[in-house]
Amino acid sequence: MKNEIQNLILNAIDLSVSKKLKTVAAGHILKDRTITLSSKRVVKFSDMTKHGPLLITFVRGTWCPFCRLHMQKLRDWVSKLESKQSTIIVISSETPEQINSWLENNPVPYMFGSDPNFELADEFGVRLGSKSFFQAATFVIDTDLSVLLAYSGKRTNLMYKLVEEKL
Repeated sequence: MKNEIQNLILNAIDLSVSKKLKTVAAGHILKDRTITLSSKRVVKFSDMTKHGPLLITFVRGTWCPFCRLHMQKLRDWVSKLESKQSTIIVISSETPEQINSWLENNPVPYMFGSDPNFELADEFGVRLGSKSFFQAATFVIDTDLSVLLAYSGKRTNLMYKLVEEKL
């Protein structure tokens, strides 16, 4: 109950969500891009979707209280998604070193990617103007690299329900 109230309050005061962003839309076919993980290993979308859909969620950073709530929700959600053979990756504009520093005290059961040059953010359309962070956004990518779900904005229970339906 405490977490739900905290989530409602933080979402109500989160003023950095832009309704003007034009993210990639459902149905869009992605290029087979690579993502640099916090381990500095580079993986391709096609490798991450071999056995099922890929859930990509963009966060502003490990410093963001709104993103931390979302990452906690993802941590709790991993077991629910295991049966769907999906892969979860969180993408931040932080460097692998910054992410790893945070992960030392906050281990997570999903992959964490780094996009400090905003290549993925710009391709997905989630960079907030010229700012150095992303808007909250979640995408479900199918095994053929088509976008099944594109959700941008405040993370609500409805967003989590939509993601579960697409996986």
